[in-house]
Amino acid sequence: SISKALRDHPDISEGTRIKVKEMAKKMKYRPNLVARSLTSSKSKTIGLIIPKIAHYFFASVVESIYKTAFDHGYEVIIGVSLEDEKLEKIHIETMLQMRVDGLLISTTEQTKDLERFEVVKDMGINLVFFDRGFNDSGFSYIKAEDRNSARQGVTYLIEQGCTNIAHLSGFDSVDIGRNRRLGYEG
Repeated sequence: SISKALRDHPDISEGTRIKVKEMAKKMKYRPNLVARSLTSSKSKTIGLIIPKIAHYFFASVVESIYKTAFDHGYEVIIGVSLEDEKLEKIHIETMLQMRVDGLLISTTEQTKDLERFEVVKDMGINLVFFDRGFNDSGFSYIKAEDRNSARQGVTYLIEQGCTNIAHLSGFDSVDIGRNRRLGYEG
């Protein structure tokens, strides 16, 4: 079949594969990745949802995830929630409709409802929270040790002789901000 020839299947002779590929090139053929994902049950895409893109941390995370995914033959679809829980929900639904193989999500500061994430899990799609997520929720979660890191930073400053140490942080409703404040307070 033409599909086998384009994929270098061993059942198709080399001469036939060359002719089929030449004709495909002449006709400017492009494979339909959606159709391919239906037959293989793999889309080779990962959904990535972040709360903002104009932030050093998220920009560097996007770059690292993209490079790693690309090195393993995956594409990354990025959704930016702009710290809007409704937009985050829309991105999740869109990516589910696109049949992503997995989702990496850093939730908005307002996200509290786990239901949309339970839907992802029920569909058998891998879901990993990073930076922001839910402790003890049964989901995979990658995060920094914010409390301990803040405590170590304060300890270091005290050891250097600093006495007036200020603390600026995010919202207490977000684990990151709360844990950094708790680490600062010791």
